[in-house]
Order: sequence, then structure tokens, then C-alpha cells
Amino acid sequence: MWIGRYSPNLPDGVTYIPERWERWLSPLEALPHAADWRHRGSIARLRSISKDQFDLVHLHNIYGGWLSMRSVQELTERMPCVWTLHDEWAPNRGLTSNLTGKMTQAEVKALSRGALRYAPYDRYHENFRWRSMRRLLDQWMPRPRIVVCPSAYMTEKSRASGVFPRSTVLHVPNGSTMPEVANARMDRAEARRSFGLSSGAGVVLMAAADLSEAHKGIHLAIRALKGIEPELNVQALLLGRSAEGVEEALRPLRCVSAYASDDEMLARAYRAADLTIIPSLAENFPYVGLESLACETPLVASPVGGMPEMVGKNERGRVCAAIDAEEMSRHIAELLGRRELREALGASGAAWVRERCGMDAYLVRMKEVYRQAVGCEAIG
Repeated sequence: MWIGRYSPNLPDGVTYIPERWERWLSPLEALPHAADWRHRGSIARLRSISKDQFDLVHLHNIYGGWLSMRSVQELTERMPCVWTLHDEWAPNRGLTSNLTGKMTQAEVKALSRGALRYAPYDRYHENFRWRSMRRLLDQWMPRPRIVVCPSAYMTEKSRASGVFPRSTVLHVPNGSTMPEVANARMDRAEARRSFGLSSGAGVVLMAAADLSEAHKGIHLAIRALKGIEPELNVQALLLGRSAEGVEEALRPLRCVSAYASDDEMLARAYRAADLTIIPSLAENFPYVGLESLACETPLVASPVGGMPEMVGKNERGRVCAAIDAEEMSRHIAELLGRRELREALGASGAAWVRERCGMDAYLVRMKEVYRQAVGCEAIG
């Protein structure tokens, strides 16, 4: 495995691709179309890959200013490659998620991360980098034999984008090991006590690697939770980095913050909650949703990306009809007030994950994808 994020204690078999001195050239990321040459580490390593070493290369998050797009394209032309899309960066040609019209410029700029990655507003410097990245990708977009899309939404978007004219685009839902985790059936009262949550109040979970990421829509969730009647006595469990600002914004609601270090703790958090809210403004097929359902905790979600596919026709939770904090607030209140409904939706969700998104089925499907990619004729 080759990665682009440096860590001093990488496990065996994991290699940091960039040369360490490349980090001093990070200002050149503003001109990706003119500075692809600076990625000396990935250029050397990617060009060294041959069919004598590997039968196939699987690409994941290959953007972020840490490797040469030209070298990736060259690699995809001489080797069988599969590329799994985790967001809209490729079909949008350089924009991770287009949030134009979903949040105001002031809301994006107030967040700690990602204004350039998400919102191509009219100000020159915000558009400049996206235009520059498009110029790079118009010339050096990778050309994998197969593009894997976890959601039907991403599959349709990728096929319609025109950026993969010679690739096979396949829909392969993510697989989750959460159904096999011991804490996935933990007693809910015990799970709440482990986080110091009150047993006499409803628990709403928000989870993300970083709660300040613009596309996670946490500002929407804050408005939704603060709009719930005080009589429901809601408390929030926040899982992820940057929880402090969310806690501050939610006051006087009671909040408990944590960071999950392993799957057992994740499962304990899902079992501690009555429901998980996913207020995202853009999503693919998030593991938070799959894991929550695997633990029999229903979802309340925005109608974006793969969320309607994951929740179904309100069979495994509630999907809002629009990106609307008031509607989300109503759905949260409904589920908190109806225990039998929550349990039915949660049970339906767990059964759906086991049937459609189990890890064994996912691995079988990916083996089929690999065989198909290796068996394809070379891309010319």
C-alpha cells in the first residue's frame, strides 16, 4: 500500500510516496496544471510499477496535492487499474463536492476547512484553483479500466460526466464488517452509561472523521436539534474531530464528545444512540450510515447522494424531502417519540446491511471486478 499522508510510524507494507522535501513545495498546489513536475516521489514510484510486479493496481483517494496526475494516467494506460470513487472529485473534474446553492458563501468561509474544495463562488481566488485543476485533469485524467462507484447516485453521475469514455463504470456498494462486531448488539442502556449519557433523555448521534468539513452540513444539524421542543429532552453524542465548536453551538443542549479508536467503540456509540443524523450536503455511500444501520440505529438524512438509496422509501429511517433544518427537526422528534417505530426501522436496517452490504459479499464482488479488469483488452 502506498499513501500520501506522512506518518513517522507507518506499519510494515505501507510506503509514503512523496519525497519528504516535497512538502516545502505545497504553495505550488495553487497551480496544479503547471506544477505536476514537483511530485518527484510519485513520478518515480509510479513509473517503476510493472506487470512483473503486480497484476493490477487499485486507486482510491488519488488527489490532494500528493502525487502526479500525469504519472497516474500513464500508469492506467499500461497497467490494469481499478479506481474507487469516494466523492465527486473525478466527475466534477477537481471539485470534491459542489455545494453551490446548498450553503451560502459566508457559511462556507466560516468553516475551518474546504472552501476551495467545495464552493466555486464568483470571487477570483476561489475559482482560480478549480479552473487550474480542470486544466490539469482535462489533459491527465486517469483512465482506469474499471471505475467502482459505491452508490447508484455516483454511478449515474460518473457515467453522465463524460470523463470516463473508455472505462467501465460499475456500482459496487461498500461492505461493512460492523454486523460481526460484538458491541453491535450491546445493551443500549449499558452503552449510554459507558459514555456518561442520561438514561432518561433521547440520544442523537452525529459522527464524522471531522465534524467541521463543509459538506457534512453540521450547521444544518445544529439548527435542527435546537428546533426540537425542550420537552423531548434531547442530548447529543458527537463522534469525531472538531466537536468543541459543535458543543458550543448546541448549548444549552447536553452534549458528550468522543473519538472512536476502534470498531468496538464505534458500535458502542451507535448502540448508545436512538438515531443517527446525517445532515450532509453531499455524500456518496457513507460508512457512518451503514454502521449505524448495522447496529439497528435508524437514520435521519438529507436527500443527497446515496442517502435515499441507503434509507430506502423511509424503510430504514427518514430522508428529508429537501435540505431543510425544520423538516429534519420534525423527523428527529417523530423518531424520538416513537420507540416501536425506531426499533422496527433499526431492525430493517440491520437486515438490509447484512443482505446487501456485508463484507463477505463485497469482497466476492471486488474479486469479480479485479478479474474483469485483468481480463480486459488493453486501453488504447
